[in-house]
Amino acid sequence: MKQLYSNKGVSTIIGSMIFLSIFILSITAIIIWTQNYVNYAENIREELEFMIEKSRENLIVNSINSSGKLTLAINNPTSQTIILKQIWANHSFQLGEWIIPANSLVYINTTLDYVNTSKVVTSKGNIFSVIPKLEGIEEGIVKKGKWYVQWYNLSDRRVFDKNVGESYWYDLCISFDWAPSITDPVCGPYTKVGFNATTRIIALSSKIYINWYVGEECRIIVKEIGYDSDWQNNSGYIELNVIQNATYTITVLYSRWTGKAFLTLNIVNADFAI
Repeated sequence: MKQLYSNKGVSTIIGSMIFLSIFILSITAIIIWTQNYVNYAENIREELEFMIEKSRENLIVNSINSSGKLTLAINNPTSQTIILKQIWANHSFQLGEWIIPANSLVYINTTLDYVNTSKVVTSKGNIFSVIPKLEGIEEGIVKKGKWYVQWYNLSDRRVFDKNVGESYWYDLCISFDWAPSITDPVCGPYTKVGFNATTRIIALSSKIYINWYVGEECRIIVKEIGYDSDWQNNSGYIELNVIQNATYTITVLYSRWTGKAFLTLNIVNADFAI
C-alpha cells in the first residue's frame, strides 16, 4: 500500500512539472511574440515618421555663376531643418553636410563647375533640382514702389524677341484690359505682344498668395526662392511659403498671341518694398 501511495506521489510531481513546463513555455512564447510585435510596431511607427518627415521636406534651389564655379541659393520654406548630403552638377558631384535651417535662405559655394541643371540630395533621400533660368528675357530693373514693365514683340509663341518700349505701374495689383493699336505709345502696331513686369515686395506674413485671371498666358517668378509657376492660363492662384518681413523680387511675364489682351493679378499679404 505504501508503494502505491509513493508511485502516486511521484506521478503527481511529474505531472505538475510537465504542466509547469508547458505553462512556462506558453508564457515565454507569448512574451517573445509580444516583444516581436512591439518591435514590429515600433519599426512601422519609425518608418511612418520618417516618411512623413521626408514628405515635408521642400527646397527651392537656384544656381549662381560665381566666376565659373557653382553657387547655390537654397530656400527652405518649411518649419524643419534640412540637411544636404550631395550636390550634383551634370555628372559631377560634391559630398558634404550642409545644414539648411527652417525658414531660411542659404548660399552654398561649391568646387563644381557652373551648370544650369544642378540638383541636391538631402539626408532623407529627397532630390531637388535647380529651376532653369529663363533664356532670352532681360531681367527687369527694380524700381521702388512700382512695377517696371518691358514690352516685347513676340516672334514666336512665348518668345520675347524684340523690346519695343517700357512703362510703369504704380499699384501692387496688376489690372489691364486693352488691344494694341498703331497709336499705342508702347506697342505700336504689334499684335503679338508680351511684357516682363518686375517689382520688389515685402512679405507681411509667412505666406503670400498670388491670384490671376488672364486672357492668354502669364508666368510668375520669385527670384529669391527660385520659384517659377511656368505658363498659366485662365484663372488660378499660388501659395508661397516665405519669411515674414523679408523682401522678394516678383517678375510677371505676359504673353498675348491672339484675342483680347487682359490680365488681373493680385498679391495678398504683401506690399511694395520701401
